[in-house]
Amino acid sequence: MKTQLSRLSTVLITVILMSNLSHAKTWRVNSQSNYNNTSQWGENYGGTPTYPVFKQINEAIANANVLAEDTLHIEGSSIFILRQLSLSA
Repeated sequence: MKTQLSRLSTVLITVILMSNLSHAKTWRVNSQSNYNNTSQWGENYGGTPTYPVFKQINEAIANANVLAEDTLHIEGSSIFILRQLSLSA
């Protein structure tokens, strides 16, 4: 009985400790966002000062809140695709 209780408590402690290790966030990037890093935070796509929607990937990378283990979610944009097509033509 004591060994089962000991194993159970060890498993519970391990689960609790492991659940606190993960804090990665997902940051959104959309070329149609109105993000400018001073007064607009991508509000037109649901951004806030604490959780902005970036306009370019390099803006997200340069932001102090974006950490190395975070994920950048690049959203599709028809304007960006049209610009790319017109530049290559």
